[in-house]
Amino acid sequence: MSAQDGETAAHPPWAEGSAWRELLDHIPTLVYVRDPAAGTIVFVNEALVRFTGRSESEILATGTRVFDEFVHPEDLAGVGDLSEALPLLGDGRDLRARNDRGEWRIISIRERELRTEALPRGHILGIATDVTERRRDEAALAASHAFSRRIADAGPTLVSVFDLRERRTTFANARWRAFHGLEADAIDRVDEAYYRDHLGPDDAPRFDEILAALCAMSENEVRESELQLRDHRGELRDLHTWDTVFGVGPDGAVQAVLSTALDVTEARARDREMAESEARLQQTQKLESLGLVAGGIAHDFNNLLTGILGYANLIGADADEDSDQALFAHEIGRAAGRAADLCSRLLTYSGRRPLAKEEVDLNEVLEEAAALLRASLPKSTRLEFALDEERLPIEADPLEVQQVAMNLLINASESLEGRPGVVRVRSGARVFTRSELREGLGSDDPPAGRYAFLEVRDEGVGMDADTLARVFEPFYSTKLSGRGLGLSVALRIVRHHGGVLRVESQPGVGTTIGALFPHRAATGRNPVTSAERRGLGELRATVLVVDDEESVRHVARQILERAGAVVIDVPDGEAGLAAFARLGDEVDVVLLDLTLPGLHGTEVARAMHEERADCPIVLMSGFSTEPALPYHVPFLRKPFDAASLLSTLNACLAGRLPAKPGEGVALPARLLRS
Repeated sequence: MSAQDGETAAHPPWAEGSAWRELLDHIPTLVYVRDPAAGTIVFVNEALVRFTGRSESEILATGTRVFDEFVHPEDLAGVGDLSEALPLLGDGRDLRARNDRGEWRIISIRERELRTEALPRGHILGIATDVTERRRDEAALAASHAFSRRIADAGPTLVSVFDLRERRTTFANARWRAFHGLEADAIDRVDEAYYRDHLGPDDAPRFDEILAALCAMSENEVRESELQLRDHRGELRDLHTWDTVFGVGPDGAVQAVLSTALDVTEARARDREMAESEARLQQTQKLESLGLVAGGIAHDFNNLLTGILGYANLIGADADEDSDQALFAHEIGRAAGRAADLCSRLLTYSGRRPLAKEEVDLNEVLEEAAALLRASLPKSTRLEFALDEERLPIEADPLEVQQVAMNLLINASESLEGRPGVVRVRSGARVFTRSELREGLGSDDPPAGRYAFLEVRDEGVGMDADTLARVFEPFYSTKLSGRGLGLSVALRIVRHHGGVLRVESQPGVGTTIGALFPHRAATGRNPVTSAERRGLGELRATVLVVDDEESVRHVARQILERAGAVVIDVPDGEAGLAAFARLGDEVDVVLLDLTLPGLHGTEVARAMHEERADCPIVLMSGFSTEPALPYHVPFLRKPFDAASLLSTLNACLAGRLPAKPGEGVALPARLLRS
């Protein structure tokens, strides 16, 4: 042997530090090398050491006898050692082996003879893979397949053989006979005439075409189709069929066909229901997308209105009561109030306006809506009412329900297109089933129960199926001058109240739209009203105003300074926290916008509260969404007037906070229009 050969023999591939060993120690597969002639093990990788829980030196010292300790005795029964149990098999063999935790695992071992220049004698390379989970999955899959085969053998299919020469049925299974209501000796009655008589209206005229297709089938072809067939009760059922050639004559012509059919009537009904649900979901998503846009517009516009209302208050406060200046300021306030109502509707549409719910009588809301509209409806439109004699109490925002009623009445009147006609308004309450409620649009999966309803029926042009499918889309209108928001806003309001809108329409006949609201037992409670706020008042305090809208900061400063307050205003949350820390106890109250750039208003409020829990904070926002905070924080909805701002801050300084966490101070803009 040359010196080079001796050096190679002294350093086998698995020697410490070799690339071969480095590779094998980093794979999860169990690897060993054994010398069959010496009965020794000359190499094990780290994965095998971890599996056995033995050190490498212990395994090498024990030799191949070490496998006797780990391999299940039954798997070694009848063989002397591992060499006999594991012949050189290309496909390997599964053995049970105990790991270091005492668990029996299934390992698949493959061995091959390893010859290299460093190994003058034949060594065996063993590769073992833990296949316990794989074998378990394979066993489960095999059991599943066996179970599926048993189900198929006794499945719910209708099986029959139809003789194309004699044009009659020659064989049928029990389910087929039960479907047709026939005994075994009567199946030959089901012939060509029977099928022509029992096929559905769309399939009977093409029976000759079906027969021709069956006769033209190739021997290995499977023809799949759907058709409708009446059962023994005369009920039309949907069948999914698979046809195969069952007999071929000497001339190659198809003589008989084996048909397997599955009754899919209920499945098709579910498919149709699913398609309708998906269509409703798409409609909802469209409304939600536009709602986000509407909410953002309303938020920005409310910031502008806050400045307009504030300055109108300041002008009115400086003017003589009977002067033109006072009148103009009042009219500015009225116009801004109407704009605030529009913003409120946009926020309702976007889902960002909290509903001021109270117990209301649906009949009263209908009467008020009709009274508001009578002057604006065409004289050719006649309203007829058939209201329930009993009160119809619902838990609702009266302004929102009134908006629904007005939108439905306007829509009904416009559908008459200027022609004389009657719009009939009906109200009542009854129990609706879930299936009835799911026919309409509104809240997701509304529960069955008692609902109060208002129904508006017109004698207008009506709608076809395509128009009906789009009638609640925002900005969709069949009228040239229409805005396309009336019904979409109505739908959004009804949804927010947990209700449903139901629509029926027929071209040339008219349309009926019903709005359903969950009925509640009457409590006799009077509606909640807000006291009027007039005058500017006084405020002797230092106020920190934090708002990114310059016009809001400026008008707040003007109002507060006129009332006697010291005002510090900053444009964002970081500047607000810096001013709050710098001024310390000098700040008596903080007026903080909820939607700030950078730090959100709630984050700023929490930081201020942690620094000075005794300092009152008033949050404000044009989104009208009260924040979720673990302590009492008054909430001022934009736009607000001067009196509302001052009364809220004075209430905070006097310690008159809301009774419950999250109950903000409601400041309706309509108070300016008194």
